[in-house]
Amino acid sequence: MSQVEVVALKDKDGLRLEEIKKLLLEKVDLQSSAISQRDQLLAREREFRSAGCYADVCETLTSSDIRATLSRSGIDDVTQTKITELHQTNGDLSAEIKTLSEKLARAKDVRPIKFRFAFVFMCSSFGIKIRCSGLIMLDL
Repeated sequence: MSQVEVVALKDKDGLRLEEIKKLLLEKVDLQSSAISQRDQLLAREREFRSAGCYADVCETLTSSDIRATLSRSGIDDVTQTKITELHQTNGDLSAEIKTLSEKLARAKDVRPIKFRFAFVFMCSSFGIKIRCSGLIMLDL
């Protein structure tokens, strides 16, 4: 290998080393921007939570409250409309669940009473003497 070839290889090596340094710096920049973007998203989420749009507090908010909170956080109109509609649907479904749960509880309370009355009626029609436990004692 001649002296000229050695110098040319050293130059190529230096250029590749600089290229590697540039790529590493670019990688660090991209990682730091991803970290800062993640931090910004976490900050927005914290702001959204502090606005009261989670759990029980969300049920008491009106659509205009939610829209105002979302507009302050910089969310576009289409997303605001979707979130507001979902909030309204959620409220409607929560109310329906509550009424259905109450109806179910009442039905569970009434069913045993109806069954007991039917049982007593059937027994009395056949002339069977029964004794009910609880508040009512019958001797038919």
